[in-house]
Amino acid sequence: MTALLAYAFFVWVELIGFDNAKPDFGVGDYLNRMAVKPQMVSLLLDNDGLFLSHAKGLPADFAFPPNVAAYGGRPFNRERRRQTWTAFQLKGLVAELKRHNVEVFASFFAREQYPVSAERAKVVSGKLAAFLSDYGFNGLHGSDGYAPPRYLLPECADADRPRIARETAVQYAENWRTIVAALKPHGLKCWINTCWTRDPFEALYRYGVDYRLLAKTGIDGFIVESSAAAQSIHGWDYEESSPVDRSTAMLMRLKACVPEMPLVLLHGINDGTEQWSALRHDPARTASEALALGSVFYGEKRALDGVLACLGDGLTHEEWAALSKTWKLAFTPAQGPIGARVVWSDRAFDAEFDACTVSRDASSNTLLYELIHHRAGLNAIVSVGQALADKNMPIVLLNPEGRTGCVARQAGLRRRAWTRRAPSVCLGIREASGGHAAVPGHAERGFLLLEASDSPEHAAGDRHGACGRPDSPVFDAVHVGRPSGDPPVRIPHAERTACRVWAKRDRRLRECECRFRCTAQYGHGLRRASAFGLPVSAGQDDSPGAHSPARYGIPVCRHARLSDAFRTNGIKLSWAIE
Repeated sequence: MTALLAYAFFVWVELIGFDNAKPDFGVGDYLNRMAVKPQMVSLLLDNDGLFLSHAKGLPADFAFPPNVAAYGGRPFNRERRRQTWTAFQLKGLVAELKRHNVEVFASFFAREQYPVSAERAKVVSGKLAAFLSDYGFNGLHGSDGYAPPRYLLPECADADRPRIARETAVQYAENWRTIVAALKPHGLKCWINTCWTRDPFEALYRYGVDYRLLAKTGIDGFIVESSAAAQSIHGWDYEESSPVDRSTAMLMRLKACVPEMPLVLLHGINDGTEQWSALRHDPARTASEALALGSVFYGEKRALDGVLACLGDGLTHEEWAALSKTWKLAFTPAQGPIGARVVWSDRAFDAEFDACTVSRDASSNTLLYELIHHRAGLNAIVSVGQALADKNMPIVLLNPEGRTGCVARQAGLRRRAWTRRAPSVCLGIREASGGHAAVPGHAERGFLLLEASDSPEHAAGDRHGACGRPDSPVFDAVHVGRPSGDPPVRIPHAERTACRVWAKRDRRLRECECRFRCTAQYGHGLRRASAFGLPVSAGQDDSPGAHSPARYGIPVCRHARLSDAFRTNGIKLSWAIE
C-alpha cells in the first residue's frame, strides 16, 4: 500500500465492510487490500435516527439496529454475515481508522423527506455536531435525503416555476449554512453530494437546488454523483444517449458553475443492497466513466480533484488493483484540453432558466450531452472572461440567441465570433422573428440554428493566416432538406467563410431534417473527411439532386450525423448533419 499524491481518494463503505470480532475491527486487512490508502473513509450508517436520538456525551453503550450495520439491513455481503454493532465499537472503529491517518466521515440517509425549513435545520445541526464530536468523526458526508433532497418541486404553472425553484434553493442553501455553522466550531468538515446526477439546470428545475448558493455555505467540497456505469446496467431507465455522455456534460457545467469548489467523483462500483455491481457486470463501462470524466477540463485545469469509491465493501485485492490502475490513468497529469471549449456564463444560465422553463426549449445541457453522445470532441468549458482573453481559442456558444443568449450579447462573443483567429460555433434555439434569407419557409421561431465560422484571415482574403497555414478550413456547401419532401435547398457560399443551418426544434438533435457536407483544406491539399473520423461511403451519393462529388470534384462525407460533425483535430471543427 502506497501513499496517494496525484488525486484525492475517498471510500464510502458500510460497517459490514469491517469485522468487529477482530481487535482492530478488520481495518488492517481492509486497507491492505487496496493498492493505495484512502485519505478519507465515509461510513454509511444509513439510519438518520441514530444521530437524531443521540444522547450527548455517549454515556452508555447500546446495540445498533440492523440498518446501521448494513445499508437497508441486508443480511450479508461477499465476506461475512451482518454483525451486531454497538456504539462503543463504532467509536473504536473510528479511532482505529484515524490511527492509520485516514479521516473518517459519517453519512446518513433520511428515512423520510423532512420539510425544508430553518427550524428543522437547527434541530439537525445541533444533533449532528454532538454526534460527530462524541464518536470522534472528522466530518459529515451529506447524502441522500439531506444532500440531495428527496422531494421534487410541486406542480405549478411554467411561469411560476423559476420563482418557486429559486425560493426553494435559497431556503435549502440556508439550511446547509446553519448545519455547517454548527460543525465548524468543533473542527468538523463537510462534503455533500450533488443532486441526483443532475447538472445545474436540472438540479434547479427539478429540486430547487442551486449549486452556486451551496458553494457559499462554507462546505468543503462536492461529491459529484455520476453512477453512469451503474445506470447503464439498470435497463429500466434506458435512454439512447449514454449515461457517461450525460455525466460528462453535467460535470463540465457543474465545474463552470462552481469553479472554486473541489469536486470528487462518486464512482458507483458496487452496491449489495441495491444488487448491482458495475465493476463486475460492466467493467469496461466502469473504466470508461472514470476515464471520460477524468478528461473534463475547466479552462486548463482538470475539473475533478479526486474519486470516491461507492460502495467499498467486499472487494478483493485484484479488484482494488484494477480500480487503482484506472483511476491513476484517469488522473494522469495532462497539458490541458485540445479542441473547442464550450462557453459558460452565470447570467446566461439564469436567463436561459427563465426562458426555457416557459418555452420548454432544449437547454444548453440538453444540446451539450446530445452533441457529446454523437461523438462531439467537447470536453472543456471556459468562462466568458477566459474566452475573451484568448482569441486563438476555438469556442462553442450554446443557445446564443434571444433571452437565452445574453452571454453572447453582453460579452460581444456572438459578434466577435467572426473576428477570432480560431473557429467559433453557435448552436441553439432561435428566439427572434425572421428566418435566414437563404432558407425560405424557415422563418418561424423555434428553429435550430447551427452556425460556424472560419478564421478571419481567410475571410479577409489573407490566404496564409496568422499560423502560417496556406489555407484555412473552408466549407463546401449546405443542403437543407425540407419537411415537405421537396428537393433540398442548396445554399451557395460565395465567401466560403460562414454557414447557417436551420432545423426543426421539435425533433431530437440527431434527427434534424437537413444535411450539411463539408471538407477541410490545408496547405497540403484537400483531405478526406474520414481524416476527422467522419464516415465516407465507398459509393458516394450521386442520385439526382444530390451533392455529387463527381460534380464538384472534391471528396465529401455522406450523411454523417450531426455530432460526428463536431469532430476536432485541434485546428478546425469538421461538420456534417443528417
